[in-house]
Amino acid sequence: WTTYEKRSTFLYFILHSLAWLALTFADPDSWLRVRLKEDDDFESYSASDSSIDASAKNSSKFDLDFWTKMVAQQTAIWVVFSVCGLAVVTRGWNEGYSRKVCHVVMYLMPFLMHMVWPKQDGNDGASSNSQLPTVWVMSWTVWFQFVPFYLQIKPARRRSTFLMLVFKAYDRAQDRPHTLVWLLTQLAGGYVVILGLYMYLQNRGSGTVPPGAERAILIPVVVNVFGDGLAEPFGIAFGRHKYRARALWYKGRCCAGEFKRTLEGSAVVYFVTLLAVIPCRTKLLTIFSLPQYATALALLPPLLTVTEAFAPHTWDNPFITLVGAVFLLGLYELVP
Repeated sequence: WTTYEKRSTFLYFILHSLAWLALTFADPDSWLRVRLKEDDDFESYSASDSSIDASAKNSSKFDLDFWTKMVAQQTAIWVVFSVCGLAVVTRGWNEGYSRKVCHVVMYLMPFLMHMVWPKQDGNDGASSNSQLPTVWVMSWTVWFQFVPFYLQIKPARRRSTFLMLVFKAYDRAQDRPHTLVWLLTQLAGGYVVILGLYMYLQNRGSGTVPPGAERAILIPVVVNVFGDGLAEPFGIAFGRHKYRARALWYKGRCCAGEFKRTLEGSAVVYFVTLLAVIPCRTKLLTIFSLPQYATALALLPPLLTVTEAFAPHTWDNPFITLVGAVFLLGLYELVP
């Protein structure tokens, strides 16, 4: 276990802990904020009525719905990662493709989980179709996404065959010895952008953003997961028209490189983006006005296709997400 790895682990713990503190103080529904509010309410009520039942002060609600989703999310991640690792070790599966599958699960799970599994109504158990989760619920979901990686540090995985198998699912030879650093920074960068966009869409106001517009965050997520994820294997299998693309910061120490692309692989990104935008103005979902819808159909597919081709190496997912998020923000603000 090298000094670099120890320092990276310590920094990861510090940043993860700071994120916990920030969410605890910022989230109005966190245990700390709820407890402080209960204390204030208890004191103000006690001043007028000393007969209040003291048990009311300690009342708290266990969010079974949230924790059920967390258990389901973590179970799905561990199962997929272990199966992919097993395929790499026993079947010689390309670890690059295995890593992409893991990225699909990691990027989709925190957001898709809440979108397709709405919170249960406490009165009759029916699903609430109109209420999407708050940005704080989404943020906590993302925070818990990083907890299992404490078991992926070198001392832990070297003591467990299962944990090493999971690590093999995303350990590319060209990423060593920075496998975890690249993976976690890429995930964190993408999540920060998506959560920022989600907060904007949820709080901007109905005059600019229509109800349910938070679902627009799935557009860059889908492009990352399926467009960027399928472009390389499709290009390798069916690509006949090759071209070279230099990543941004080509001569830098990080995120640099020159890559061979194929028009067929880039076409995958284009059509996946197009398919992600098409459902955004239908009978079931309307999150764009007609001018916004036409603009998104015309401009977003070529924009994200070019972005994917020239995105920085290993940081392509956050970069694609950022460009997509900026486009959506401009779309709502500038196009009526």
